[in-house]
Amino acid sequence: ETVNRNTLKRFDRIWLKNLYYNVATASQFFPVSSLFQRHQGIPAIVVSAGPSLDRCLPALAEHRSRFILIAVDTAVSALRHFGLDPDYLLSVDAQAPNFLHVRAYSGQATLVVDTTVSYLALRHLRGPYYTFQNPLPAAFILLQMIFPDGAGELQFGGSVSTNAYDLALQLGCSPVYLCGLDLSFPENRIHARGSALEEAAKAM
Repeated sequence: ETVNRNTLKRFDRIWLKNLYYNVATASQFFPVSSLFQRHQGIPAIVVSAGPSLDRCLPALAEHRSRFILIAVDTAVSALRHFGLDPDYLLSVDAQAPNFLHVRAYSGQATLVVDTTVSYLALRHLRGPYYTFQNPLPAAFILLQMIFPDGAGELQFGGSVSTNAYDLALQLGCSPVYLCGLDLSFPENRIHARGSALEEAAKAM
């Protein structure tokens, strides 16, 4: 609860700004709960953009038809280098640089977004969008107006990977595997090769 309060205090202004601009696309919002239990008993792989993703990509490409692929937005560029398009793409980061990860995306993934995601990112992702409850009071009120029966919830944990993992569970997928979720800095790197920020760093 303390973490949530601190997060609200830090991001409330940027969340409100994004919410203001994202309201223009509200007609394309759908409740994430309408996706729940869609893939019962089907294996899923949740892909994050950590450096260890480099080692997973060849196997993901080879066995792509055998699982539901759920990716966070930071992993999209790296996946594209291997011709991989996720079944589900999650984007929740409110900060403006987030759009760098999705600006070149033109795939067919089902988009799952927070209503307070960077409005720049949302402009680069063509809807429809599936959204979920947000602790920001203004977002909560908006979602209540759009979805009187509720939008559905995905667990927060300080990372979009938490949302993605919970989505896999809510979809009914089983088993669920994690790929590229690094809680350290292997080889002093933050992201997998080919990710938007990794490529930007090379260009500097």
